[in-house]
Amino acid sequence: MITTVGWIGSLCLAFSGAPQAYQCWRQGHSKGLSLPTLSLWFTGEVCYIVATIGEFGMVAWLLTNYILNLVCISVMLWYWFCPREKHGKVNL
Repeated sequence: MITTVGWIGSLCLAFSGAPQAYQCWRQGHSKGLSLPTLSLWFTGEVCYIVATIGEFGMVAWLLTNYILNLVCISVMLWYWFCPREKHGKVNL
């Protein structure tokens, strides 16, 4: 039972960044997002992955959360540093 609750919570948290990552991908930029917040979030997820593996081993539901969050944050950071803009217009 506790593993099921862990999976539900993990997936909810893992996909919480997906709408923002999707919006950044669609718009081709991350304007309006805070770089310090994204940087701290990214660093926190990397540290959690390392700590989880070191402390608990490969706990699938925890790692799913952290890795999917890392993917979402990476998309946001990518469009922060490499916006898909040309001559002031966003290419979709």
